Amino acid sequence: MLYTELKELIRQKNEEYKAHNDAINNAASENELQELRIRKYQFTKQYAQDMHDYIWEHLTELTPKDCTAFDLIPYSVWSSLSSRYALIVEQIKALHTKGE
Repeated sequence: MLYTELKELIRQKNEEYKAHNDAINNAASENELQELRIRKYQFTKQYAQDMHDYIWEHLTELTPKDCTAFDLIPYSVWSSLSSRYALIVEQIKALHTKGE
């Protein structure tokens, strides 16, 4: 079961996400604010890609129960991943129903 490993990976990513939010909140100028928003956007896209990559690398090991860890991902990241996630969940379910 990869739930614990996945949950830790998401926790680490969420810490980075929080740091981006904090930096935006503490921006001292409009220019700094815009730059920080761009960095957060780039991080959000990378976070979603990292989750996608993790899933595909562990596709044969993941179970539907492991996928509950994805509930911990922030919405802005999730929305970048959601269309891919539906495909992935279907693949995971298909892999687990073949053996039944």
